[in-house]
Amino acid sequence: KKMLAKLFAMTLQCESGNTEPCGECRSCIQATHGNQPDIIMVKHEKPASISVDDVREQINGDIMAKIYGKNCVYEAIRAKRKFKIVYTTIDTTKKDKNFLDLLNDKGINYEVVDKRKMDSLFPSNHQGYGALVNDYQYQELEDVASKNSDRRKVILVLDGIEDPHNFGAILRSADAFGCSGVIIPKNRSVSITDTVAHVSTGAIEYVPIVLVNNLVQSLEKLKQMGYWIVGTDASGDVKACDLPKDLNLAIIIGSEGFGMSKVCKKQCDYMLKIPMVGHVNSLNASVSCGIVLALINQNM
Repeated sequence: KKMLAKLFAMTLQCESGNTEPCGECRSCIQATHGNQPDIIMVKHEKPASISVDDVREQINGDIMAKIYGKNCVYEAIRAKRKFKIVYTTIDTTKKDKNFLDLLNDKGINYEVVDKRKMDSLFPSNHQGYGALVNDYQYQELEDVASKNSDRRKVILVLDGIEDPHNFGAILRSADAFGCSGVIIPKNRSVSITDTVAHVSTGAIEYVPIVLVNNLVQSLEKLKQMGYWIVGTDASGDVKACDLPKDLNLAIIIGSEGFGMSKVCKKQCDYMLKIPMVGHVNSLNASVSCGIVLALINQNM
């Protein structure tokens, strides 16, 4: 048994996939203690980091994204997004009798399938509408921040938002209140997914999204371009009505569990507070964002 354990240790690789032993998995423990009487191989189950929402399909060299839901598909059509194909159900075409006429008029390929096939292609809340479209493209910070506007420009900066439902809801608010764009960091943040597009109910077609490597550097660049940085925190001491009406604003929305990061707080020119009278001292990130944008919109 000792000889077998030594032989096992010589050929063993860390189950985490690392080239160096992690010292924590069962295999590394066996390799370290070759004199153990029993050899038990336990396979690590890798975390399901890739969900159906993150899947991108490559067709004829183009990266395609899945979208689903009535509003999401309709807004993509109105925004003239390039479609590979639209899927719908027989029941949907009976209820929405103009849908196929619209697709024919726009020259969009479609396939009418039964509900079982539809459920196999899209999440269960597809409402009978789904499609493969050209993937969404991120915009450049300079282009979004410098775009001409006849009103005060407001850019949202999402500091560590990881929930795709929150991100989708924030995009809805950003579109509703006329934000110039939304900035998200490359790391420790949600990106554009099928769920984000679905929850945004089509707002993703109209709100420019900027992906940056470093939020702090992006905030500094916005300052150089004439933006004032507004943080949102329970410790804030400024009301939305007190913000000067002639300033372009970059509003930071902190993460769901931890709020704004310290490095982003240091960049703030103002720290905004939401007036509350209830017992709960915190709000969901997307709810906070909607309230802040509504208050600022009133002050324009």
